[in-house]
Amino acid sequence: MSKDSKAGSGGNILVKVWDIWVRLFHWLLVAFVLLSFLTGEIGGFDFTVPGTERFISNMNLHVLSGLTILALLIFRIIWGFAGSSTARFGNFIKGPKVALDYIKSVLRGPVAFFAGHNPAGGAVVVVILAALTVQASTGLFSQDDSFFATKGPLAFLVADETSKGVTTFHKLWWEYAIITLVVLHITANLFYWLIKKQDLIAAMFTGRRRLPAGQVDPKVSFATTWLGAAIAIVAGLVVWLVMNFESF
Repeated sequence: MSKDSKAGSGGNILVKVWDIWVRLFHWLLVAFVLLSFLTGEIGGFDFTVPGTERFISNMNLHVLSGLTILALLIFRIIWGFAGSSTARFGNFIKGPKVALDYIKSVLRGPVAFFAGHNPAGGAVVVVILAALTVQASTGLFSQDDSFFATKGPLAFLVADETSKGVTTFHKLWWEYAIITLVVLHITANLFYWLIKKQDLIAAMFTGRRRLPAGQVDPKVSFATTWLGAAIAIVAGLVVWLVMNFESF
């Protein structure tokens, strides 16, 4: 038994499969995607920073939320090559045929145990990351015509009409691509939890999954906390440069 494993009920073992950085990324992404939805679709989140006279409009907050999502995506993409074994793209990107064969096997019977993402889940993760990267990137060039007009930090690089066209795409991409993927992701996790009796949601909180009887400990290798911190700083610096690009 590895040092990252501990006994579970019924003789099963809880094994660590997700590092803290993957879990932080996941839940911060959930929080800021929700914030982007609330500020983009509902509004009314204007506020003044306590102790100052600085006013933050609803769309200012939307832009800041989008930039945070961009920083998270940059971190996750780098972590997908340099991070822990279950976080690495090479560990869970298996190609369309393997993903389809896995889906067929899930529909036919018991679900095979994967320490990290299964082939189908891994494919969805890549699609979600790509779709959100498109969403965050187009937001950099978009503009809002509300009472407190707001522009993305790179909107000055393109013509006004181009920016408006990108804004239209940004809104449609959210409504048709991002929302569809979010619903698919939630539905799949509920399916595994309620039908297949594999709680993938709890594992993203605790970092651990219950090892089925007879299953060999997967021996996940974990990257150092310091490496994750360094990559997070790099991602934040890149986004800070984007935010301040016009002033350079």
